[in-house]
Amino acid sequence: MLQYFTLASALTLLSHLYFGARLFADAPWRRRFRLLLVAHWIALPAAMVFSLRAPASTRAWSVPLAHLTFFDVGLCLLLLAALALRDAALALAWLVARPRPDPSPRRRWIRRALDLAVLSTAGGMSLAGYGLALAQPFVRRVRVTVGAGRLRAGTRPLRVVQVSDLHVGPTIRRAYVDALVDTVNALDGDLVVLTGDLVDGFVAQLRDEVAPLGRLRARRGVYFVTGNHEYFYRADEWLAALRALGIAALANRHVSFEHEGATVLLAGLDDPNAGPSDRHAALAASMTDAPAGALRILLAHRPADAVEASRRGFDVQLSGHLHGGQFIPLTWLLRLTEPFVAGLYRHRGLWLYVNRGAGYWGPPNRLGARQEITVLEIAA
Repeated sequence: MLQYFTLASALTLLSHLYFGARLFADAPWRRRFRLLLVAHWIALPAAMVFSLRAPASTRAWSVPLAHLTFFDVGLCLLLLAALALRDAALALAWLVARPRPDPSPRRRWIRRALDLAVLSTAGGMSLAGYGLALAQPFVRRVRVTVGAGRLRAGTRPLRVVQVSDLHVGPTIRRAYVDALVDTVNALDGDLVVLTGDLVDGFVAQLRDEVAPLGRLRARRGVYFVTGNHEYFYRADEWLAALRALGIAALANRHVSFEHEGATVLLAGLDDPNAGPSDRHAALAASMTDAPAGALRILLAHRPADAVEASRRGFDVQLSGHLHGGQFIPLTWLLRLTEPFVAGLYRHRGLWLYVNRGAGYWGPPNRLGARQEITVLEIAA
């Protein structure tokens, strides 16, 4: 948490120095604006960390504070992006035209109008994204076909309902989880799988908020694999709490069952934050004593595990982790660095589905990457 606070403070300081230098630089009230930025820089990281650690007994006021704080974080990120785009456009215009300095009132008016436009754009996008984030996830249906011999042709497809990256925590609370569980149960899945980053807080803070997950139902059970965030909040306590709710954790192991006369193997891979581990060895451990010829499904929080999973002979991998970028412009930037961001991919002989997440992390913003529940139908 100390590392998180230090990093958040440093990034907030750098962004606010940029805001102070580039927004309302020639306004008569610029000093008051900069003092406001200084106060904001001090308050914002402190409020973020407090919101993440707030005791359950303070929910009456800590939850509204968390909504305000994390909305503010998203606004700052969008303001930073909008301001950088504006300054890049001004720099390009200067390189092309090389205009003479113009201290006239008209130029000052144009500059302040641009500043207001940047603020309005960031604010409008933040409000739109906030409204989308508060809405329930929509159901995305995906169908894949596996090779002959895995499932029997002409039989009912295996229906897997995936929930990922719910992030129950400072702003995602019991009412949201309750509604989500109702939606999942209505989908009548053979399996319900939770592919990590379920929480952002400790068991003592969030026990009541996640309690509705105990109502999840599926013909072949409800399964969970860890994401990185569980290890920020004592993962062993969360695994015990989920077991008490009737949710089975697949920690580098597998279960198998019959579906329409065919054998299905469901394996789970712990997140690397579980500790130093060889991912190849962990995947091998998850397949110990695996039945031959089974349909092989892997639950792994991180999409990057698909490379090794395809070598190990898995047919399907279900992942999350990236939220599809969560909101613009991160949705665009992520595609420059990640090979698997969101949706369905074919990697060698493996079908990989990357869920965009049922909740959000940090800023309550889903502009450009709506949250989802996935129904994956696997057919012969």
